[in-house]
Amino acid sequence: MDTAHKLEQHRVWLETNGKNGELFTLIGADLSQVDFRFANVSGAKLSGANLSFANLSFATLSVADLREANLSLATLSIADLREADLSGSNLTGSNLSGSDLREANLSGSDLREANLSFSNLTGSNLSLAYLEGAKLKGANLSAANLSKAYLKGANFKGANLKGANLSEANLYGSDLREADLSIANLSGADLGIANLSGANLSSANLSGADLSVAYLHRSNFTGTNLSGAYLKGANLKEVNLSFANLSFANLVGAKLSGAFVQNTIFRSNSGISELLKQDLIDRGAIFENA
Repeated sequence: MDTAHKLEQHRVWLETNGKNGELFTLIGADLSQVDFRFANVSGAKLSGANLSFANLSFATLSVADLREANLSLATLSIADLREADLSGSNLTGSNLSGSDLREANLSGSDLREANLSFSNLTGSNLSLAYLEGAKLKGANLSAANLSKAYLKGANFKGANLKGANLSEANLYGSDLREADLSIANLSGADLGIANLSGANLSSANLSGADLSVAYLHRSNFTGTNLSGAYLKGANLKEVNLSFANLSFANLVGAKLSGAFVQNTIFRSNSGISELLKQDLIDRGAIFENA
């Protein structure tokens, strides 16, 4: 297979808007270990292709069809993958650091142990994707769809998840330190033993979320919907809960000393002792009848 010739024909195809040359099409082909560095393969059809161990750093694959492709352990650092269709693809252990994945479709893809640090995933679709142990430090995931994604143990430290959809996502044991989760949808999410230290969750939806044994030191829950959330035994010391809604939340044994509770809504049967209840009222909390 003369890959260089095919790439040259694709270049001509792009430059002439399809009048000359030929679209790069290698559906189901074995392209493992091929060097695509700096190549422009935008719009290429590579569904089902084997690109494991391939080097695609600095390559342009915008709007490319990579459905169910094997990109395990591939190098895609600083690659242009805008609007690419990577649904159902295998990207385990791949290096996507600094890549542009805006509006890309990664639904159902396997990104376990992948490196997506500082990548741009704005508006991307990662619903039902597997990202266990993935590195997303400093990544931009604003308005991304991560609903029902498996994110156990993933590193989101300092990531931008503003307005992201994380409903019913598994974030058990994930690192979300200093992440921006403002106005994000985390309803029904599993955040057990997750590290949310210094995270911004203002105006987020965490209704029905499980925050058991989560680390919440100095996190911001201003105006957050925590109704029905599981916070049994949670350490909420120094946490900003102002204007938050904790009605129907399970707060049995929760530590709330030093928490900011101005206009925070609680339910009288939330598991809070009468002594703590009065202290919270004195600090501006609102208790509604059950």
